[in-house]
Amino acid sequence: LPQRVSPLAFVKALKIARFSVPGMDASDLFRLLDVDGDGGLSLSDIEAALDNAPPPLGEIDAVVGLLLGRHNFVLDAAAADLAQGRPLLDRRRIAACLAASSTEERLA
Repeated sequence: LPQRVSPLAFVKALKIARFSVPGMDASDLFRLLDVDGDGGLSLSDIEAALDNAPPPLGEIDAVVGLLLGRHNFVLDAAAADLAQGRPLLDRRRIAACLAASSTEERLA
């Protein structure tokens, strides 16, 4: 078995398996899974992607509720906090805000 999977082999395998993720093409999925950004998927990339999998939806709902509560349920204020003045939301910033909200609730 190969130690690393190339982008072309990954896309070809997904097509053969008829696997798709709504709203995401195979090359985007490859970039998401290529955690170390070296242009190939390895077992460590897959393990890292799984380690960074999102928490259960119930936990996300609770933390988003806390974040919104911190901004008096004003959606624009919560979005501005998450975006930090950027035109697009940064995934790491969202994770940091959600983690901070969850931590604050646990301490309260």
